[in-house]
Amino acid sequence: PRCLSASCAVGAGLGLAVAKTLNFTHKVAYNTAFISGATAGAALSTGVAASVCKESAGTAAMQVAAAFLCEGFQQVVHNKFCNWLFRCGCTWEWAGGWNRCRKAIHL
Repeated sequence: PRCLSASCAVGAGLGLAVAKTLNFTHKVAYNTAFISGATAGAALSTGVAASVCKESAGTAAMQVAAAFLCEGFQQVVHNKFCNWLFRCGCTWEWAGGWNRCRKAIHL
């Protein structure tokens, strides 16, 4: 499982890096690219690692699902959760995100 975890994390990170270079300005496209990039990167790298490390496909699928859910939470729920914790003014991404953050947490 360590081999899969490491490859999943690296793949998700590389997927995010690729999505970041696309420089989307529309929030929905930006969020979709980040979630897709993290999931695709995790899936590709975990698939390779599963065959090399002789791990089960079920374990690899769980790692990819975790990458998808984590990035989905980050891109969709994070700002409202931030506002709930810090009362900082962050809102849903499609309603302005952290543009009105009063605590400068996201700078």
